Amino acid sequence: MEKIISFKYNNCEYILFYDKELICGKNINGKLSFDLTQDEKDLVFSVYSKVVPTDNLKKLRNVTIHKKVFQHFFDLTNRLHVFYDEFNNIPKLEDFIILNKLYNNQKQYFESIKKDKKALKEEKDANYIRRNVSVYKRNKKEKICVNIFLSLCLIYTGFVHLQCVPKVANVIQIETGLYQQYESLNENDIINAINNNPNLSNEEKKYLSSFNDFFTDMLPYWDYSDLMDSLSKMTINYTPESASKVNGTWDPIFRQISIYESTKLTKDNIGTLRHEFFHTTTSKAASLGITIDDGFYELLNRVMDDEYSYLNSTCIEYDYGYNYIEEIGYIMLDLFDSETLKAYHAKPNLQMLIDSLMNIIPDEDMAYNLLNDFNDYFLACKGYYDIDKKLFDYKSKDEFFENMCTLTPLLKENLKKYWELKHSKSISSDPFIYYLYNKYEYYTDRIIKINCNSYISYSEFADGVIANYKPCINQRLFNSYDFKLLIPLKDGRTVSYIETYDKSITK
Repeated sequence: MEKIISFKYNNCEYILFYDKELICGKNINGKLSFDLTQDEKDLVFSVYSKVVPTDNLKKLRNVTIHKKVFQHFFDLTNRLHVFYDEFNNIPKLEDFIILNKLYNNQKQYFESIKKDKKALKEEKDANYIRRNVSVYKRNKKEKICVNIFLSLCLIYTGFVHLQCVPKVANVIQIETGLYQQYESLNENDIINAINNNPNLSNEEKKYLSSFNDFFTDMLPYWDYSDLMDSLSKMTINYTPESASKVNGTWDPIFRQISIYESTKLTKDNIGTLRHEFFHTTTSKAASLGITIDDGFYELLNRVMDDEYSYLNSTCIEYDYGYNYIEEIGYIMLDLFDSETLKAYHAKPNLQMLIDSLMNIIPDEDMAYNLLNDFNDYFLACKGYYDIDKKLFDYKSKDEFFENMCTLTPLLKENLKKYWELKHSKSISSDPFIYYLYNKYEYYTDRIIKINCNSYISYSEFADGVIANYKPCINQRLFNSYDFKLLIPLKDGRTVSYIETYDKSITK
């Protein structure tokens, strides 16, 4: 029998096997049994139905692996990436493993189970990926969020065996009405939830309850019950161990912030705590579904951290996480109004972004591809260091990411189309966005032509550091900021170059 999924729930490991048919099993204290109740079988099959591709697919731009081109689709129902070769066949297993490790592996939510030796063994197995699923139990107002180890053979054979899935009626229920509804939520509720959390130290409580403007602005968008559950139950785990280039993680299932290479809260890791805390306010169930919009959500979280962690009206304590996508990322964020960004951060919903983009250019395929191209760029920048080297020989890995990075010019041109149509202006009208779009064009138009008396060589200009970022979400800051660059000169001096925003371009 082939084990295709396994997950733990109520101290029991549930397993789905395949041996010419689908077979449910459970493991309690090392003893395997196939004697499951109907409710247990329904649970297993409802989870299974969430991780098998459906035919509700959206075509995306093709992907190249080992110099072979694969058709790329996104499953709008189960948020899986699906691939075919040019002849509409499923890719060969070695290519299939790489594609799924890149696109379908949700490893960021599995930090809390690292000490599970069995899980670690499966995690290292190239034939497994990790997914998260949120379902409702039949006839019970109980939401279940589970970590799953998923055998790649499930997706690989899922196209063939999809009809084997039993039709389990009413397992997935609509969320509306399942939770107690509250008439209002205020800042005191949030602060009290933090201060009454027995898992937090007084120092942590004091710091986490200090983001008053963030709490005020986000009140209309948060799910009350979900937020209160996070704030009142979350734990912060400091560990001296490292975690492959990440300083911290948030696990929405176990409500745990992990801060690595540390044993307590210090001035050196308080920024990591702050970044992860902003993640805690995102709806648990919604955050589990992020796939095609991973890069967008991560950058947005970093930017919200920046804009709501300001020390006074002219100084921001910057979070530089994911800085490798900020040039393209800030142009992307500028396509959305601040209300959409706040609503999306509270409850990430891909359709919300698609609808906003379609209000600018009414082309659904173009909207999906723009977000996916941005996410591919995110993968290319981040994934080069994170993806298991055993999946690639070095040559093919380099070729893959070089191919991904060729998306940059195309992505920038499409972002320019959206931006100029949204604002009905040339992209050069906004100095911040123009600088991000093309530093060299900005240099020749703004420095050489307009500011020829303060001429700076391009090599020095290109090494400039953005000192003031254009606010995207926190509207209190918008009129307070000019675009400011700090440009290092060869003689050791630093030149400040400042331009004023066009205030008619508002959020």
